[in-house]
Amino acid sequence: MSAQQASKSSGTGLAASATWRHYRLVRSGSAALVRTCGVVPVLLALLALLGWALDLPRLRSGIPGAVEMKANTAFGLVFAGSALLLLTLRDGRPGDRAWPRVAQALGLAVALLGLATAAQYVFDVELHIDQALVRDYSVGPGRIPGRMSPYSAAALSFLGIALATLPVRRLRTLTRGCAAVAATIGLVLFTVHAWGAVNLRTDEWAPPIAFTTASAFLVLGVGIWTATHRFAPGQRSLRVLLDPIELKIMGSFIGAIAALTTVGGLVYGAAAEYSREIQRLGQIRQMRADLTELYATVADAVFVQRTLVLSDTAGDDGRWEAQRRELERERRLLVSYPVLGDAARPAVEALDRAVRGLSEVLQEAVDLRGREGAEAARAFVRSGRDAAAMAELRGAMAHIDSIGRAEEESSARLLRDGRERTVAFTVLALVLAALVLGAVFVAIRREITKRAGAERALRRRSSEATAANRFLESLVHNIPHMIFVKDARDLRFVRINRAGERLTGLTQAAIAGKSDHDFFPPEEADFFVAKDRAVLASKEVVDISEEEILTPDGVRLLHTKKIPCWTRPASRPTCSASPRT
Repeated sequence: MSAQQASKSSGTGLAASATWRHYRLVRSGSAALVRTCGVVPVLLALLALLGWALDLPRLRSGIPGAVEMKANTAFGLVFAGSALLLLTLRDGRPGDRAWPRVAQALGLAVALLGLATAAQYVFDVELHIDQALVRDYSVGPGRIPGRMSPYSAAALSFLGIALATLPVRRLRTLTRGCAAVAATIGLVLFTVHAWGAVNLRTDEWAPPIAFTTASAFLVLGVGIWTATHRFAPGQRSLRVLLDPIELKIMGSFIGAIAALTTVGGLVYGAAAEYSREIQRLGQIRQMRADLTELYATVADAVFVQRTLVLSDTAGDDGRWEAQRRELERERRLLVSYPVLGDAARPAVEALDRAVRGLSEVLQEAVDLRGREGAEAARAFVRSGRDAAAMAELRGAMAHIDSIGRAEEESSARLLRDGRERTVAFTVLALVLAALVLGAVFVAIRREITKRAGAERALRRRSSEATAANRFLESLVHNIPHMIFVKDARDLRFVRINRAGERLTGLTQAAIAGKSDHDFFPPEEADFFVAKDRAVLASKEVVDISEEEILTPDGVRLLHTKKIPCWTRPASRPTCSASPRT
């Protein structure tokens, strides 16, 4: 029985040691994560401030040509990251309590900056804080110099509140909620930038936010949320992290989010490309239709000019001027189309020259009619100059039409490919989601099966232990020598066997919880207590050859052995005795 108890105690100790190592690993990992989440935003913000100081837009944006981080946003991120570092670097260490107060003050400053900027948007007021520290000359028309996006103002407000309430355990729910909102703002805007969703990050509703700013908000939100679990009383959250099922669910959830975000970016990119190709195909077809309309306008202009020159009908002058203006309008519209790209620019310029040349030739005949008469104008028409200009125009239009036809075929081919890519990426996203859910189900099912097997084994061992205890109970109870057990804390009786009940005349129910002073005279009771204390102090078996005891049948001499027993390591001992008459 002692070997079995030792084995159980050893197994418990090993399990406790493994759990403690796992606990320390999780705690040290969370500490490193929180500190990293405090350092990264500070570095990004300091780079942006350096860019403002040296007038380097690339440092302010992180990506060439992208949206820049505002100076006030950078200062807010420096304060927020520093506050998180101050709140975590001294975690668990005794010492000066001034650092958490400084961190809370920085958090309140961040919240005040965000709320003040948000108030300027909501109430349309000017608090003169946007360029209080750094002048902003990089904004375009319609923008407010130095003012951060309302998304940044909201995120900084929530981050500041979370940092100010982080050391206060009663406000832990508020802290986690604010950190989650800030992280969500950062995640959404980070995803928008990662997907290249230009139409989502423009200033149609509000000024855009920099990629580095979105990353800093996401990192700070995650860091503060993790820090709330590190500060939790009783380490309940860490016990959750130590549970295999929770670990697998959390890992699967994070993996699913990452995978679906990646595939979602591919789907969005393919869909956006498909939309752009549809728009471009429509523009190309519209350009070809306008080219046909230009040719019809040219034909009408030639007809009106010939009618004016050859027939000399009254009112034809007004018709010619109107037709010439229409031709000029069609020419300007056509040459302004950007869909053909730079490669077709020479052909567009050739068409422009051809239309201008034909218009000048037709106008020259009209002007000649006005100066020298109708006969001279008819002779100019018979010379064939307008026919040559018309032939040059037809050639230029045919060239442009062939380019447009080729571009239309290419765009249609890309459109088909884009449709196939969109469908493929969508199917991939669905398959990936199914695989992730299947993996989560398999992992949880495997863990549940393992736990069920462990529970069955535990119940089997428990049944075996119960049967063994019943056997030992029967053996102790029926042994012919008296056996009694005392609790070493107060030396009160715990149990007595049947032989002891016959010898003392007391039952188990009557003796349990009582002491020697309840049954024996004071001198005899003190003697027994002193012997018991000596046994416990020596931690050895004490053999008493003769010991008097008062029983209902009179005084009896007993041969007694007192044995100190420990139920488990580091627990209180139990004093037991096995006397013989």
